[in-house]
Amino acid sequence: MKKLTVSFVVWICFVAFPATSPATEAVYEQHMARGVGAIESGEYKAAEIEFRRAAREKPGDPNATLYLGVALSRGGKDEAETVLKEALLLNAGNPRAPFELGFHYYMRDRYDAAAEYFEKAARMAPGTEVSRNAESFLTAMKEKGEKKRWSLNLSGGLQYDSNIIVSPDDRPLPAGISERSDVRAVFLLKGRYMIFSGNKGDLSAGYSLYQSFHQNLEEFNINQSVPDLKGTLNLAPWLTFRGMYSYESTNLGGGQYSFAHTINPSVVIREGERYSTVLDYRWKKTRYRNGTFFLTNSDRTGRDIAYVITQNASLSKTVQGRAGFAYDEDRTRSDFWDYNGYRTFAGLTFLLPRKSFLDISAEIYRRKYNGEYPGFGVFRRDTTRTYSANAGIPLSARYTLIAGHTYTEAASNVSDFSYRRNVTGLFLNARF
Repeated sequence: MKKLTVSFVVWICFVAFPATSPATEAVYEQHMARGVGAIESGEYKAAEIEFRRAAREKPGDPNATLYLGVALSRGGKDEAETVLKEALLLNAGNPRAPFELGFHYYMRDRYDAAAEYFEKAARMAPGTEVSRNAESFLTAMKEKGEKKRWSLNLSGGLQYDSNIIVSPDDRPLPAGISERSDVRAVFLLKGRYMIFSGNKGDLSAGYSLYQSFHQNLEEFNINQSVPDLKGTLNLAPWLTFRGMYSYESTNLGGGQYSFAHTINPSVVIREGERYSTVLDYRWKKTRYRNGTFFLTNSDRTGRDIAYVITQNASLSKTVQGRAGFAYDEDRTRSDFWDYNGYRTFAGLTFLLPRKSFLDISAEIYRRKYNGEYPGFGVFRRDTTRTYSANAGIPLSARYTLIAGHTYTEAASNVSDFSYRRNVTGLFLNARF
């Protein structure tokens, strides 16, 4: 329902219900006209300035107060709520004021408050454009409330991997890189159940399952299951806290390879409609098991902590960007597996016609290890560069075909960990 554009809402406010008290001062009229023009152009800060000036020319003027509230609301200012409530008192018989207050709450996902004012606007002006749009918002909110609590995503496809890495998160093998290629079938399931959801936040439980079947290298078949619990808390229109706990169990070649507990709190800061910053902290404790091929795998048992900052930007209606930096450190049973990592990353997502998309990304990850690697007499230093491209084409409302390619190049002063890798895949994704 948010397809109702800002310009259309402004048109409703300023055209469908023109001001009933014409300005008597020329200066007031000039500021009001400039303010309306600025709103229609999306220049909300300029509109705010003009309406404040108009309000100074005519203190307590109902129209100047209402339009100032509109400009503040469109600009994402918290002050909008106070000004629009004042406008509601000054415009007791005008349905525009409750409609705008309802729209302000709606855009901030405060649906209970929004419904109260949309209902009031609809009652005050039955049969008008404002009433019809208020009722449309009410219908949309009702549909949101009736949405099913669960979601399910299934993906299946084929991948060619030129250099097998053991786990889905691409952590290197404990005894070096395989230098073996193969084709594998991959199946991925993701399910989520919404325990509760409201204006203040939500809580949900999820489960994901990853399974690979290699054509030739059956000993590298992976089964990974991850149940999790996620929650969000909306602290302010511009600030959200998120938290997640997960338990990860990974089997390799039919035997236990590792299991891990992860705690991941994060903060989302919204800087207007186009930008947001995400601050992440991740604590992960992993226990590795020794196996037939990896006799010293348990040496890597320990904990990893990471700090990540990501900047998201809406560069245009069809281009979304992201960039960030991460620091992490791993502490294990053996100092030659301990490291400090520094990762820089960036990406662009292009929204193409017919809901298709293209996503490209790149990252550089440097690791500095804290102990001499056995047999080499040096402190290991790795630099890994990864470049990815994925494209999706919807086949229907439920099914999407996704093709992707990832190229990785790792340089290390320990030759066993220098490699190049190409992974190409084709998947069919289904949403339920």
